[in-house]
Amino acid sequence: MTTSEKNFQRVQEFHRVMDGSVPTKPSPFDLELVLNRADFKIEEIVELVYATAGSDREYEHSMAHLHQALDRACAKTQSKGKSGESVLVGQVDALIDLLYFTYGSFVLMGVDPEPIFDLVHEANMGKVWPDGKAHHDSITGKILKPENWERDFAPEAKIKQELDRQLASSGNNKLNSKN
Repeated sequence: MTTSEKNFQRVQEFHRVMDGSVPTKPSPFDLELVLNRADFKIEEIVELVYATAGSDREYEHSMAHLHQALDRACAKTQSKGKSGESVLVGQVDALIDLLYFTYGSFVLMGVDPEPIFDLVHEANMGKVWPDGKAHHDSITGKILKPENWERDFAPEAKIKQELDRQLASSGNNKLNSKN
């Protein structure tokens, strides 16, 4: 089994446990679900920019840049028009491109994401509440974290340890606030 198959199966397990929605055949998303999934991705992109910006001013400038990038992407997509491909083909093409860009970002950072994926999966599986179920935000549909999640499952300290291990194995020092 390849790593990507393993990761796919882990995310499949997450959805089976958290919301029971694991289709058995390829099916396109409806617009509401696409927008919810896009919202989740946008939130993570904003967190990436926030983690990188050195000041509030730099962060605000970066957010303005993202708004402009969104406007450019809208104009580019509308100018191309519909290609006649199926909705499912278009959705899958876009999501694969997102995966490719994400893996490319890890390559350009020199970070092996696979062991970190394991840590994040473990943390995500900790989102089951004491009643044995996942709870969802009524507006966004996002899975909520139980009260003990930060204490018992938050992955940041373990991610730092793994990055320190990767840095040490490459001959570099441990992480500091600048890297």
